[in-house]
Amino acid sequence: MLKDLSIPFKLFVPRVSEKLNKNASTRKTATDLAIKKCKKYKGVNSLVIGMDTIVAVNKMKLGKPENQEDAKGMLKLLNGRTHEVITGVALKWKGRLVTGTATTRVQFRKMKPHEIEWYVQTGEPFDKAGAYAIQGLGRIFIERIEGCYYNVVGFPLTLFQSLLLRFGLTIQDLQRFPRNR
Repeated sequence: MLKDLSIPFKLFVPRVSEKLNKNASTRKTATDLAIKKCKKYKGVNSLVIGMDTIVAVNKMKLGKPENQEDAKGMLKLLNGRTHEVITGVALKWKGRLVTGTATTRVQFRKMKPHEIEWYVQTGEPFDKAGAYAIQGLGRIFIERIEGCYYNVVGFPLTLFQSLLLRFGLTIQDLQRFPRNR
């Protein structure tokens, strides 16, 4: 997303457990994970972006599948149902931290067992909350969405822009940031 927006960036992959807190709300869990990721970066004078996406269906929180059986189970749970995709966003800049969440409702069509099996075999469901990628092959299962498409991708653009404004920054400002930040 940052590349598409012509924003210079450096990728930092924080080592953070993404184990979901079963007792906290989905929004709090997503935000807490985004904050943990953001705080792992110790550089200075950098805008740090942390995000984490969780899928919620029937009061269950779905993170990333651990294996093929887990992915199949998640897809069976989403099969023919509406679920919510919640992304927590944390931005850190000049010692300040701002956070927010975005929620999008997604309706899956009814899938046949062989479609779920095929999709899992593609390998795409791994490293994806809820075991699907709306921007990839998983799009064939989506019947309808209500809300931000980019949230389902994992980068809620409108929320990102509104959080930037809390620092007095815009996308245009970020496009002018030096590459070494």
